[in-house]
Amino acid sequence: MEDVGHDRPRGTALMPTYGLPRFGTSFVGRAEDLAGTRAALRAGRMLTLTGPGGSGKTRLAATVGDEAPAAWPDGVWWVGLDETRDDAAVDVAVAGALGISVSPGAERIAIINAAEGVRGLLILDNCEQVRAGVGGLVEELLAAAPTIAVLGTSRTPVGVPGERVHRIGPLTLEDALHLFDERADAIGASRPGPGGTRSICDRIDRLPLALELAAGWTTTLSTEEIVERLGRPLELLEDSGSRAPYRLRSLAGSVLWSYELLDDAHRAVFRRLAAFRRGFTADLAQAVCADADLGPMDVLRCLRELVDACLVVADPGTSPARFSMLDVIAAFAQERLAESGEEDAVRRRHLAAYRVVVERHAALRDGDKDAWRVALAPEYANLVAAVEWGIAGDGLVDARELAIGLAWFWHLESRRPEGISLLAQIVRAGVDERSAAQARAEVALALVADTAAPGTNVRSALARAVEVATEHDDDSTARVARILLALSVLADDPEQARQLAVENRAAAAEVGDVFNECASRVLLGILHCLDDEYAAGLEHLTPAASTLRDHGDRGVAATALGYQAVAHARTGFLDRGIEIAQEAVDCARPLHDLHRIGQVSVVHAELLALRGRIADAYGAIEAISSLIERIDGPTLVPGWELTRARIAAWEGDHATAIDWCRRGIRLAERGALDSRVSLAETQLELASALRLTGDAEHAMAALSEATAATDGTSRPRVRADVLEQAAFLTSDNTTAYSRHQEALRLRSDAGLTLDVIDSLENIAALAHSRRTAEFAVVLATAAQTARADHGYLARRTPLDPQLEKLIADPANDEAVRQGAKLGLDAVDLARRMHGTRDRPDTGWESLTPTENSVVELAAEGLSNPQIADRLFISRGTVKTHLAHAYQKLGIANRTELAAAFHARNTPDAVG
Repeated sequence: MEDVGHDRPRGTALMPTYGLPRFGTSFVGRAEDLAGTRAALRAGRMLTLTGPGGSGKTRLAATVGDEAPAAWPDGVWWVGLDETRDDAAVDVAVAGALGISVSPGAERIAIINAAEGVRGLLILDNCEQVRAGVGGLVEELLAAAPTIAVLGTSRTPVGVPGERVHRIGPLTLEDALHLFDERADAIGASRPGPGGTRSICDRIDRLPLALELAAGWTTTLSTEEIVERLGRPLELLEDSGSRAPYRLRSLAGSVLWSYELLDDAHRAVFRRLAAFRRGFTADLAQAVCADADLGPMDVLRCLRELVDACLVVADPGTSPARFSMLDVIAAFAQERLAESGEEDAVRRRHLAAYRVVVERHAALRDGDKDAWRVALAPEYANLVAAVEWGIAGDGLVDARELAIGLAWFWHLESRRPEGISLLAQIVRAGVDERSAAQARAEVALALVADTAAPGTNVRSALARAVEVATEHDDDSTARVARILLALSVLADDPEQARQLAVENRAAAAEVGDVFNECASRVLLGILHCLDDEYAAGLEHLTPAASTLRDHGDRGVAATALGYQAVAHARTGFLDRGIEIAQEAVDCARPLHDLHRIGQVSVVHAELLALRGRIADAYGAIEAISSLIERIDGPTLVPGWELTRARIAAWEGDHATAIDWCRRGIRLAERGALDSRVSLAETQLELASALRLTGDAEHAMAALSEATAATDGTSRPRVRADVLEQAAFLTSDNTTAYSRHQEALRLRSDAGLTLDVIDSLENIAALAHSRRTAEFAVVLATAAQTARADHGYLARRTPLDPQLEKLIADPANDEAVRQGAKLGLDAVDLARRMHGTRDRPDTGWESLTPTENSVVELAAEGLSNPQIADRLFISRGTVKTHLAHAYQKLGIANRTELAAAFHARNTPDAVG
């Protein structure tokens, strides 16, 4: 560059070249960092790019310099300090890079003189090991030459007054994938699929150096092999043939470079932080890293400087602030911890610290499980690590208490398999104990297995836990064990479950144990619902669900809401049921738990389908469906297969319904369905779908299986469903009619409103062939009215075409009007008209139900037209029924009929 007119020692003119390094590969990504760096560069200021080794600080600075001449017309100068280890040598290195030749010791004044008035950019690369030398020079330089800007790269801020720091983190996923693929292409490797490349990127924190080193293996190892070996990243990520500095030839060398700049105290804290997984707080770092030589405040000061050195990442935006290490740096720290001889002591402190964390939050767990889960979630990886070390090492006692304290977390979250595995190991380790701690561990295992592994045989363990906990006066554990025991016997012995729930509710209420009292009430409510006693069920479920939600007990609350929704829907309040089912889904959703969300989502979907909203029903289970399809093995979502079958059937897709039923039956054969009633309902749905496809033979076989599965059950809904399918499958209309009537009786007595509507239609379909068209039309129209009133638009069986014709016939308009007025009141009419066909030929017992009704009204003085209107039959039919009654009773006219009727119905009448 030209002389700027100042007095300088001889030979001090700045060289007109930049000295920027050249690379044989392209610069990938970092668009935001490039823009941010350019915008932050200011004359008279130093901007330092900081970041962990291998994050690409040098490449970013070189790219900024390469694009900077327009902004800095007098020049851009690059000074590489990676080989400079002495602060005093910084001036020499800078002078040499600038082309200034002066006597030893005069470099700084020569640099300052040469820079005065120059509008240029000085880039100092790799400052961390000579921060003092860089800081002294830059401070004087900027004071004397405020038109110059300085850009530095360092793993630690330089510390110059007014210095601005721009931290460089890992690449974005998109940039990391691009970089890896480009480097693999450059060496002729076949490009791996995006899934494999992403796994590699995530394993090595998306650090550019690590990605380039990993890409170098693509000509030797498959993607899967690279991912597997990255479990020990420091062994794989090196390039021994490279001519780059050692710190850039391997990831270990890059981290070692930073590590060697630390003093003993910082090295101790650094390696002890390897005990943490996925982050930690300052308080926990102090608890784990402090010892007799390093006090808590010493640890805190070291932590701050490790953050400055980019060996630890800080996130002060959280409260409390959290810290973490990149995985590759943590791997290096773990190697240092393992070779230090203090790993056991450090991990013992780590276990003790996290036991304190869980114990400190125990009161929050009992009062607000939502807030408790939020509080523990950031520490989950550390909590598991602590338990794992305690089991494998000599910390079993602390590990057991910590795992017991986590049981509700595993129960409520989607991490149950991990909890089951750890708790099972703990229970096995104490199998010979009859201690309170062992009882708590067994109960904790049962609690986690409750919804994750319903086939797990925990009954004997729970029964023993009740005994042992009671022996040790641990009533709290005994109550949890008792309610879990009740749940475990629910399917096979509902009466025992009921007795246990009643006992547990009383015991919990006595001591103010809100959760166990509510959980017991939920179980009692479920038992009532399973017996089709919905009003009684709601008396328990409604208040219990409300209280549980207030306390953040989302899991049990969601289950309670699901049964509430079913209870409302089956008793005719379908829209209310849909609303509550949505509440159940919303309640369960924050748990991110397939079982809980799936259980209530299938309820929501089924009720939407009953409402005729098939598309909405599929939408309600879409997300669950995609998750289940990726599961290898049973779904563990109660009702999944049966609900899918029902929705398909209501949509008219009976082939799909058959497929879903058979899936559910196969699960039942493997013991994955939760009760014989579940199997019976699935078999009944299969029988219906097979019948509607014309396969009567296999439908009969499915019905036979369903009948066997329900042998001995007193549940009206299932018994009525069996009768309904049996009625459809018989060729004898009289038998079919009787079965439909009995199904109606069961459904009506149990208040099963939606099922009652089906029964009215079924009876109407047969009535016109047994009685009169008017009666059939009245029942069918009444059923249609009830469907509209209750929003029940799904149909188990298509409406009989002959009935549709009768309803449309103007001759039946009066019957249509009468049926529309009746709605569900037509149940009484339908039941009154039914009686046994096995009756004598003469006498009062020989009268049919319709004849009895006609006689009773005639005896009360009603005319034939009035009787016809009352019974929704024609006048001619009334006349016919009266003639039959006269003949059977040996009576000639209405006067004799009235006298005989009243005589028979007086208190002292005989015969």
